[in-house]
Amino acid sequence: QVVQEWAGIESGRAEEARIFVKPVEKSVIRERPELIQIHLVCDLSGSMDEKKREVLKQTTVLLLRSLEEFQTYLNMTRSLTGSKLSVGTEVRVFGDDSRTIKHCADENPSQPKEADRAETIRVIGRLDDNLGNTFDNNPLSDIAAGIEADPSQIKRIRDGKVLKIIIEVTDGGSSDPEA
Repeated sequence: QVVQEWAGIESGRAEEARIFVKPVEKSVIRERPELIQIHLVCDLSGSMDEKKREVLKQTTVLLLRSLEEFQTYLNMTRSLTGSKLSVGTEVRVFGDDSRTIKHCADENPSQPKEADRAETIRVIGRLDDNLGNTFDNNPLSDIAAGIEADPSQIKRIRDGKVLKIIIEVTDGGSSDPEA
């Protein structure tokens, strides 16, 4: 309209052009995931010296506690928001092999929240192990195999009901970069 009425606007007759801005509010409904699974993959290879392990521990505590607080917030606001969203965290460590040192609470719904919190605290003590080389492909392959083994989980991921996030904390390098 401005382009069509430009001659009148330019000649000082802007009021005659009568151009109005009409704000339109548009709501777009988006499906949110019902579950966010965070897989924290931690490097415990021999190259992780004391300083690097301290950073690893701090990162792990920060992520796990932040996500626990986020879950608490979700629980507190659930009646207002009607959201089904929940967050599950898993911690895997790697070196020569791969180990899961904290399981996702959503995988074991009968596990009380206090047990999940205690498991989170135990994780920190287990981050001092030296597991040898840097085979980071092992935990990543294990996570992929766990998804592939469960067709219902694949469907839930495709449908946007589950969001998986993998965070690897490492000092770099890999003993098998091609894998």
